[in-house]
Amino acid sequence: MLPLPPCFLTPGWLKVPQPGHRWLSPSLTFEVKSIEQLMKKILLMPLCALMACSGSLWSQCSVNVSATTTITAGSGFTWGQTFTATCTGVLDTIGFIPAVNDTCSGGTLNIYNGQSVTGSIYSQSYTAMPVMMGVPMRIALTNPVPVTNGQQYTFEYFVDVNVFGEFSDIYAGGVPWQNGSSVPTAELAFRVHISSGVGFGEYSLEGVSVYPNPSSDVFNLDFGKNDFSGTVELFSMDGRLVLSEKANGQKHQVNMNNLAKGIYIIKVRSEDRIATFKVVCQ
Repeated sequence: MLPLPPCFLTPGWLKVPQPGHRWLSPSLTFEVKSIEQLMKKILLMPLCALMACSGSLWSQCSVNVSATTTITAGSGFTWGQTFTATCTGVLDTIGFIPAVNDTCSGGTLNIYNGQSVTGSIYSQSYTAMPVMMGVPMRIALTNPVPVTNGQQYTFEYFVDVNVFGEFSDIYAGGVPWQNGSSVPTAELAFRVHISSGVGFGEYSLEGVSVYPNPSSDVFNLDFGKNDFSGTVELFSMDGRLVLSEKANGQKHQVNMNNLAKGIYIIKVRSEDRIATFKVVCQ
């Protein structure tokens, strides 16, 4: 284990000073409300130090490509997209942008290193998902796939609904793919979200609680004393986006009445922060 950077305690706070130490961001201060929380923060520091010393502190970012031309799906294609990561972290969600309100069939998501659709580094099955025009058909990865800032990766899955794209190259970070062949003279609209590294989720957006859990009808999100502004997303365990809605204020309620019983993942996003919860609908 790496040694902890020098630190000192003042009443209610743990502060990590920076002069002469390349450990964390220029000034990192944690509010410590209990011994348990303090120990969690201390145990987290060696991982932070390891990433900082490697030259890139893991963060959160998105890769967004917009387009307005409708690309007809016909009976369906295996669409792919190469993208360039704009930060270091783990892939969170990926998705093309549908140009219609419809249902996209289930299939298998594959992730590849580089600008290629051979030798997948990750595969995940997903079920059919309803899609809305202009809203990314997000598939949430159920296992972490690390990515590095500036490196290229490709995702690929079956799409049988119309999507947005352009018949010109509008994105320099990669090319689209159709049934295993690259299409460098066109582009597809897509969105990729890269989140912080494994183990950071509970610290990215603090003060959020979910209750009751399990629940048979609603889940209440409590943002504490903070006025929250962002989105709340609900994913099935196979990564299918089930619900996405805006949330503002100190509380928000997620209605589960029309959903099948089972385990779901709630992701709460606010700009560059995120909190993730596993909930049970019974």
